[in-house]
Amino acid sequence: MIYDITMSKTQFSQLDTLNRITNHLIMSSNSIQDIGLYYGKLGIIAFFYHYSRFVQKTIYEKFADELLDEVCETVHEQLPCDLANGYCGIGWTVEYLFKQKFIKGNTYEILRNIDEKVMERDTRRITDKSLASGIEGIFLYVLVRLTTHPLDILFDKNYLNELYDIAKIIQKEDEEEHVFLNNYIKWFEGKIIESDIFSLRSCLNLSDTLLYKGNIWNCGIGLKDGCAGIGMKLMMEI
Repeated sequence: MIYDITMSKTQFSQLDTLNRITNHLIMSSNSIQDIGLYYGKLGIIAFFYHYSRFVQKTIYEKFADELLDEVCETVHEQLPCDLANGYCGIGWTVEYLFKQKFIKGNTYEILRNIDEKVMERDTRRITDKSLASGIEGIFLYVLVRLTTHPLDILFDKNYLNELYDIAKIIQKEDEEEHVFLNNYIKWFEGKIIESDIFSLRSCLNLSDTLLYKGNIWNCGIGLKDGCAGIGMKLMMEI
């Protein structure tokens, strides 16, 4: 983004904070072992792709490309299935980056192994219903895949039927609202889904800028309650 003399003091302050966050993430990225979406490299990758477009400098896009290559090289068989730290987060991020035109390729083929790893998890035994670490995150990932590739067979029919049965049981027994579970039921029944499944703000609960009053460096580095999340929110506000 180009500095403008008509910008307010608040906007100048936000840009200064964003620049400091960018430098901090560059310096920290090599030492980050966590590849996850919420707290690790995937969230930082999303930040740098958006920041590259924000300041119109391809150097940050290239940096994000390098980090994404590193993540792809470190994916292993023992990752959890969840959205925050595991396979669903990896798959969701790839589809998100493709949707935002940050990366190119055939995500149907790229994520086939991720789909298989997700299907290996017995969803009937999952008691955690949360988005970050539980079955709600699986519903989000499956929805993203099914709505992106509606004519392709990504998941076998038995798996999709089991997900529907589980969703109906949870919907009946649990008073808490499960946005993506409910939208999966609508998809399965041929109805229009209502949520934005590609929105970082709605899907990942981006950090509130109020969290960093005092010292942003105490917030961690990821999208969830961390510097990358604060930076993303600042780009939305400036």
